[in-house]
Amino acid sequence: MVALNKVGIRVAPLSNRIVLARFGKDAHVALEKRDAMNEFLQALVQYAFDGQMPEHGQSAHLTFGGGDEQFECVVTRGKAAQRDEATVTELLDAVERRWPGSFWHFAKGRLSATEPLYGFQVLFGSDEILAEGEGESAELAIRAALDAAKAAEPEAGR
Repeated sequence: MVALNKVGIRVAPLSNRIVLARFGKDAHVALEKRDAMNEFLQALVQYAFDGQMPEHGQSAHLTFGGGDEQFECVVTRGKAAQRDEATVTELLDAVERRWPGSFWHFAKGRLSATEPLYGFQVLFGSDEILAEGEGESAELAIRAALDAAKAAEPEAGR
C-alpha cells in the first residue's frame, strides 16, 4: 500500500499536463505517474461551483495562497460549442469538388495542451499544400481549411 504522503499532483514539464505521481525517497523523482489533467480540472470546477453545474457564462472566483503569494482564479462556464452540421463525408466531398484529384492528410494529437486536437491538409503533387486547417474536431479542421482557402481567394472584379 502506498502512503498518501508519497503521492502528489505535479505538472509534467515535457507534456505540460497535470499528472498524479507516486514518489519514493526523492520527492522530485516520480516512480510512476499518470495523466490527471481532466480529473484535476473537473474537481476544480466542482469545487468552484459547490458541485453544481453552472449556467453558461456563470463565473466563480477562487482565492488561495497568502502574503505576497496570493492568487485569484476565475472559472467561467463558456458557451455551448456549436456543432458543425456538415459531416466529414460531406466536407470531404466539398474538398474534392474544389480541388479535383487532390489528396489529403488528417492528423489527431497534440504537441501542447493549447493546440487544437485535429489537423487537416489538402495537397496536390508531392508537397504543394493547397489548404490546411486545425480544429477541435475533424469537421472543424476541414472547415477551417476550406474557409482559409476561400478567404485567400482574390475578390471577384479586382
